[in-house]
Amino acid sequence: AFIDPEFYSKDFYVQEFLNFTPRYYYQKLISLRASLGLGLSLTYLLYYIMAFSSLVTSLYFIGKKFSHSILSGALLTFLVLNTHSLEATVGYTSIFRNEPISSIFAMGLAIWGIYYCFCNNWFRGYLFFGFACLLQFLVGFLPGCLFIPILLRYAHKNHSLKTLIISLVIFVGFACLVYVPMKLTGTTNSEILSDSEFIYWYGYIRHPHHIIPSRFLIQEWKSFIFYITGTFLLIQTSDLLTSDDKKNLCLIIYLTLLALAVNYVFVEVYPISLFAKLQLARTTPFAKIVILIVTSVAVTQYYQKGNLAICLLLLFIPTIPTTNNNGMLFFSVVLTIVILQTFDLLKLTRTRLFTSLAIIGLLSWIIFNAPAASISTILEIIFLQLLSLGILSIPFLLQEKQLLLKKFNLRINAAIYTSAIFSVIYFYLGFVQLLPKRLPQINYSQIPSHRLALNFRNLTSKDSLILIPPSQHKFRLYSQRSVVFSFKSFPFTDKGIKQWSERYNILVDLEWEKRIIFPNLDLKYQNLSNEEIIRIAKDFGADYILTKTNWHSNLPLEKLIEDEKWVIYKCN
Repeated sequence: AFIDPEFYSKDFYVQEFLNFTPRYYYQKLISLRASLGLGLSLTYLLYYIMAFSSLVTSLYFIGKKFSHSILSGALLTFLVLNTHSLEATVGYTSIFRNEPISSIFAMGLAIWGIYYCFCNNWFRGYLFFGFACLLQFLVGFLPGCLFIPILLRYAHKNHSLKTLIISLVIFVGFACLVYVPMKLTGTTNSEILSDSEFIYWYGYIRHPHHIIPSRFLIQEWKSFIFYITGTFLLIQTSDLLTSDDKKNLCLIIYLTLLALAVNYVFVEVYPISLFAKLQLARTTPFAKIVILIVTSVAVTQYYQKGNLAICLLLLFIPTIPTTNNNGMLFFSVVLTIVILQTFDLLKLTRTRLFTSLAIIGLLSWIIFNAPAASISTILEIIFLQLLSLGILSIPFLLQEKQLLLKKFNLRINAAIYTSAIFSVIYFYLGFVQLLPKRLPQINYSQIPSHRLALNFRNLTSKDSLILIPPSQHKFRLYSQRSVVFSFKSFPFTDKGIKQWSERYNILVDLEWEKRIIFPNLDLKYQNLSNEEIIRIAKDFGADYILTKTNWHSNLPLEKLIEDEKWVIYKCN
């Protein structure tokens, strides 16, 4: 719609996004690049490559900063990229994903802000947080807030009031570039919605997994607490972290815990819409970065001491592809390390026997806690993780090549021959078709509703409006036509939220106490009578109706397209 105003002209959700929202600058950036002839797909790809490259490079620098070793940088990058996106966080949040969305692009900038703030280069740090705010407000704003107490501590210790003031001016200035236009245009805090109404619709109905702490999974809380506790133990026993580093890392975790407590109080107990908008559970990915920083430093420390078994356990527990209790296992291993260190028994872990037991233990944990995927798939994931670790460690290996060749020449040769043998076996099994077959890739044009949307686009004008089942959120994308309502398309403006809630009551009307899952979203829609669905379509000025033949079999309207059970009717 930014590129061609004729698209989605009757879609209230898209039209609200044309107003000033927290993603206004991001959308302008995408549309500007696409309008220059690159196309949307190539534009997203280029920005994603830039964000990913920025993330990897900054993680290298962050890891190296804390342990003064390239190895720590490689390990931190490996952990961030290979740890399950939801591991050690709550509120269904993550550091980075393999999809080109605004938060991912913003994280590519925010991560540099984190690096510069840890280096006490506060001007640059808050400049990057500010730029991240423009792309995705919370990704830049929340880490900026987490570092303010560390900035205050630095300014007090170094008697640098100027640094404090200029850094905060930069940060607040960028935040105002987002908030002030929204306030002036009436898209937020417009009194259209009360605090309770906003939290009900934004939190309980649409985003309970992000905003409502009591709706977060118990497993998430347990994993998060175990990882946090284990991290505190590693910080206290670290030889590589300085006293200031320990205090700063702990402070970020304390502030994250405080943010979660504040989120609960002012969302569920005394509802204030501001705290729901801040989505304070989104601070946990930054606490996760601290967890992984401390883990990478600990692995580097024990590697230097020759404790390979401990290195394997700390490095691979967060990344092993299981679905249960990784946090508990991480804490148990860390607690064992602390106990052994207290009684000066860590030297026992330097033996080959202990290393072998660690490998066997990891493999056993993977086998007995494996998800639904087959063991061969899990082993393939582990192989790819080892490959990525090897690639990320190339700078370290080049730096240490002489030492490695002298010390591990026999082991390297053994590893090479072992890899060659397994490769031959793997290719032989593949040749005789004894390996499990890969799952076929899903082609969206093979999904009836998506195929129907593509055909609908070819048969209708750009200004067409269609009434669709609330769960079919991708129909808008594939058809490039306006839709009356889809559940996942939630506006950011008060006016848009009000409209969304009215249409929700008409087409979905599920109470928040019920688990709002996709199969339930269409219950009311499919039970509408023929007369009711036609009346609703006409009330919204819809030109077409999408439904299933077993929901509404005899609508007195002209059929435009029919594909398997899906059918589109043309309103008279």
